[in-house]
Amino acid sequence: MSLMVIWMALLLVSFTEARRKWDKIDPEVSLFYPGAHYIMLTFHDDGVTAKETYGTYMNQLLDILEKRKARVTFFVQGTNVEKYPEIIKRIHSNKHEIANLGWESKESVSTSTGSTAEVTMTSDGTPIDEEIIHLVKQTSQAIEKITGKPSKVFRPPYINKDKGKTTFTYYSSKYAELIRSQTGNQVVLWSLESPDIGVTSTNTKVIEENIMKKAKKGDVVLLHVTPTTVNAMGAVIDQLQSQGYETITLSEMLSFPDDKPHR
Repeated sequence: MSLMVIWMALLLVSFTEARRKWDKIDPEVSLFYPGAHYIMLTFHDDGVTAKETYGTYMNQLLDILEKRKARVTFFVQGTNVEKYPEIIKRIHSNKHEIANLGWESKESVSTSTGSTAEVTMTSDGTPIDEEIIHLVKQTSQAIEKITGKPSKVFRPPYINKDKGKTTFTYYSSKYAELIRSQTGNQVVLWSLESPDIGVTSTNTKVIEENIMKKAKKGDVVLLHVTPTTVNAMGAVIDQLQSQGYETITLSEMLSFPDDKPHR
């Protein structure tokens, strides 16, 4: 056997092994390890709710992304998919990903368990599995009705990643495999969160500097569609691109084989 044939055989085995490992992707992902300068910007659409501001800021953000040929992932609520179908159509036509943020981001307070979201809690503070699956499927179906494609990625609208806090949320990592097996949606969280909600939410420089000082290849960045975030995005993307980063969607990243793809 010639050296070329041996080399080709080894290359095929190597690629097959990488694909095999990638196919075993964990039910929940927050960070990727790509072999290039990819970064995933993800936007929650629950930053604005009024019809006028939703359309205004979403379209402004889409204009910024289109000008820079940046592809991102929008996590949308099912209620907004129904309210603003033209926005959803534009997101889809611009080749961004439309991901699943549940049906409606709302919070109610339980006397014994703290914060809950969207789902009913049992007396011991455990969410009902069927309700979690229902809200993911309901939103996915709403997306498919407009775009022709169901969602592939889900992120819960409320989650507490700080184990030191006592605030209760309906989602925990143990539900990731249930969601994937029952709805076909991969759970993707984030590795870098921008301070665009709360005290610093009116300062574009804080948002810009937070991303540029901390961003690294493979990061999944969590942002919200707010006026300040939209105003910061042009400068953020310009700087990322000047540093050699390519912004792509989560599903694009999930399609890449790698021997150490995520965590």
